[in-house]
Amino acid sequence: MKVKKRIVLISPFAPPSVGGAETHLEDLYEYLRTHNYFAYVLTYQPITVDRKGQPLEKRKNLEIHRFRWIGHNLFHRFEKYHPIFNFLYLTPYLLLRSIIFMLSHRDKVDTINAHGLNAAFIAAALKLLFGKKAVMSTMALYCFQPSSPLARVSRVVLSYMDVILAETQESKDEIVAIGVPANKIVVFSHWVDQNKFKPENKPKLKKNLGWGSQFTALFVGRAIPIKGGDTLVKMMGKLNPKITVAVISDAGPLLPLFKRAAKKYPNLNFIGGVSYSDLHQYYKAADVFIIPSRYEEGAARVVMEAVSSGTPVIATNKGAIPSVLSPKVAIFVKPTEKNIKQTLEMLYKNKRKLASLTKNCYPFATKHFGFDNAKIVVNNF
Repeated sequence: MKVKKRIVLISPFAPPSVGGAETHLEDLYEYLRTHNYFAYVLTYQPITVDRKGQPLEKRKNLEIHRFRWIGHNLFHRFEKYHPIFNFLYLTPYLLLRSIIFMLSHRDKVDTINAHGLNAAFIAAALKLLFGKKAVMSTMALYCFQPSSPLARVSRVVLSYMDVILAETQESKDEIVAIGVPANKIVVFSHWVDQNKFKPENKPKLKKNLGWGSQFTALFVGRAIPIKGGDTLVKMMGKLNPKITVAVISDAGPLLPLFKRAAKKYPNLNFIGGVSYSDLHQYYKAADVFIIPSRYEEGAARVVMEAVSSGTPVIATNKGAIPSVLSPKVAIFVKPTEKNIKQTLEMLYKNKRKLASLTKNCYPFATKHFGFDNAKIVVNNF
């Protein structure tokens, strides 16, 4: 059967790296290839973790081109400084490789889909050079200052996009605020495979993971300060010892802190990295999920996976997460160790409240995070 369209997906980050952007990209190309589209993925070999993928991976309706690039963990180092450093690190070489790819594939490509601002710069250049439709997907809140150089450059780059897919209304609003026409922007939500991420018997799963019957809160995220993992470490000395905090993270400068804390506090379980194919078991086993972000987080995929797995969320009241979830499945707090500790201990003691939140999770997820969300994205290609 002839494929419907051929889509080039461009992102500096892709599996086997693990993260929200990487997982969304994987879900997108899996949806495309299984619905009779052809997806080409142009990306780097992982640059934040010590693992590699095939330089050229081929499956039905899919080609993933992973380009070797210099440095290990330079992205996290540059992230502390001005965005220009990561732009120069991530963008020029991926642009060069994308141009080389397009020179031999220009007649095989219908649409270019860029993931993030750096990739959008590449898509804009490819549109000018090859005349292809350009669509940008944003999975972050950029917190633009309207008169800043970043905002001005972003407005120019985004003006070349035919469609901008913004993950939340907050994302759309901030893009409109820098001068991009609202009619170019389509709001979408991520989707979760709810055949995989669905509630199961928590006591049984805890036993399988070696957690026993301990009340367990789960954190999954990069080991960087803005994700708030150090906030969890700070509260451990005061937390009820009957509550365990399980930490899944394998990239970022806070990894040594997690390892030291696990030795110091018996109820901090540092698990390290977990394959995405196994991650759903941890979501399902946890009693509660914690996302202690200290920045304006976008629609974090981890909360969708947690709620789909029947696990309620303690989230800080930053960014788009309060609009993605609701008080039916989550409790929102200011990002302090005191607030997170008190809320966690409240749910440990208040079994009725915890049971109510847990009961609401899967129905909420099936309504808001199902596969229909993928159609919104694909229909704009």
